Amino acid sequence: MKIKGVILDVDGVVVYSEQIHLATINLVLRPYGIKYTFKEHASKYIGTGSKHIIGALLKDRKIKVNPQELAMLVSRRMQIFQKLIKKDGLRAVAGIRKFSEFVKYENLKLAFASSGYRKNVVLSVKTARLPVKKYVFVTEEEVRRMKPYPDLFLKAAKKLRLKPSQ
Repeated sequence: MKIKGVILDVDGVVVYSEQIHLATINLVLRPYGIKYTFKEHASKYIGTGSKHIIGALLKDRKIKVNPQELAMLVSRRMQIFQKLIKKDGLRAVAGIRKFSEFVKYENLKLAFASSGYRKNVVLSVKTARLPVKKYVFVTEEEVRRMKPYPDLFLKAAKKLRLKPSQ
């Protein structure tokens, strides 16, 4: 079967963003005395989304917060993330621009599927300055289950009007 589209994750595939995710989560959790390490991030939480990460970190350390407080922490982290990205941008992953030129040249459809919030994901992709004019986003707001489940990618294929095998 001929490949007709490409679905990419964003963090670590399109832009180098894991360090800024780590830093912003640490900023909002500092008042709780939580120090979130890259080792912990990479081994347990990478790709799972900030709501899950913040909730799990608090729970692991036996710190109880109500749903409104958790939502406030996630929102604050998102604001800090966006402010930093708008100020400093993100570095595109080596080769991603050439790859996107290939996608454009081959007339393939392109989607970005991420466990992040849409606003953050769109902003992150914009900083990569890809030469692709039309693409689809699927983010955590659109699916019930995050990675490792394939829901983000299946939804992206559906939005591209392609079968997962294509």
